[in-house]
Amino acid sequence: MIKLLFNKNLSGYFHRDIWLVTVIGMLNWMGFSMCLPFFSLYLYQERGIPMTVIGLIILLIGVVSALSQVYGGMLTDRFGRKPLLVRSMILSCITFIILAFLIKKPLKKPVVLDN
Repeated sequence: MIKLLFNKNLSGYFHRDIWLVTVIGMLNWMGFSMCLPFFSLYLYQERGIPMTVIGLIILLIGVVSALSQVYGGMLTDRFGRKPLLVRSMILSCITFIILAFLIKKPLKKPVVLDN
């Protein structure tokens, strides 16, 4: 499997920068996936959201992610990779800044896993 990934025919197909962005994106999603259980606990314990609603939120995250990848592929074909990557990074930064200001309720206690 490792030899297949580093095969000259496969790795030479895309530019080195595309591989770099792909690996960074994969690490980003791995980090998000590791945070998801704690995000669920936070929403349940601190925000009082029922677990059924939290499950629907996580389902919605997956569906929106899948649909945005299809739509993003079509936009990439139309406008090019670099302009789309730059715009999406700027939009992500703006979204995270807005999200930081929307959270107003202070935490009562740290979220920990009880044994």
